[in-house]
Amino acid sequence: MKLSGQIFLRGLVLFMIMCSVSCSGRKSRAEHRHIIPEKDLISILTEIHIADGLLSIPRISNLYVNADSMAAYINVIERHGYTKETMDRTMWFYFSRKPKDLIRIYDKVLGALSAMESKLLQYNPLLEDIANNYWQGKQFYYFYGGTPADSAEFDLPVQYSRFYTLNFTITVYPDDETQYPHLNMFFEANDPAVKAIKRTYFPGIFYPKDGQPHNFSIPIRLKEMPPIRIKGWFVNMENQNPLLKSHYYVENISLNPRLPGQ
Repeated sequence: MKLSGQIFLRGLVLFMIMCSVSCSGRKSRAEHRHIIPEKDLISILTEIHIADGLLSIPRISNLYVNADSMAAYINVIERHGYTKETMDRTMWFYFSRKPKDLIRIYDKVLGALSAMESKLLQYNPLLEDIANNYWQGKQFYYFYGGTPADSAEFDLPVQYSRFYTLNFTITVYPDDETQYPHLNMFFEANDPAVKAIKRTYFPGIFYPKDGQPHNFSIPIRLKEMPPIRIKGWFVNMENQNPLLKSHYYVENISLNPRLPGQ
């Protein structure tokens, strides 16, 4: 699974932090007597990895903005009937006494996550497209304020294809003050034959300021040859008053190659 190494490292780092604040002076016999059973531990670790991913989404992380940084993970542990102290003790036991068993447990966690991913890709075509995503920018753009430096402008390399489909979901909120918010995005290539820069623009779609998510799927044909870059803004910031407040959220971004006629 392509994410397994990253997930494993993030999990180890997360729980090394958790374990470092407690348990280090306890005797191994007491630790062994009060550790979480392996089956429950696998379920907890799996859900914590999912929670960690969800917390990267602003709409979800905002729910915990005033809470302790570990609150979301503690909620997972307590939902299974255990305390953070018990989880700390369990992880310390495995780190210090049974590291090979911990690797085996993580293999089972990764297997569970991989099975979930396979089901999602099987039943959700959009996620399957995202799996072949040429988009190399952020997974989402959340902008609230009026600082030009935070205008979410991007300038990214892109794998070459003659035909693409750009997919994204955007929510522009009623308090957004941008004038005529619309897509301003283009492919750019240096044409050595004429020593000039050529651009292929996406349609300038305008967005309603209704606070509702709107999905867009935009096919485009590229005439230029590589190397290619994709540039611009999901919400046009050119010729905008920098004192005006912007408030929008872009998510579910993918740039997918397609066959002619698709």
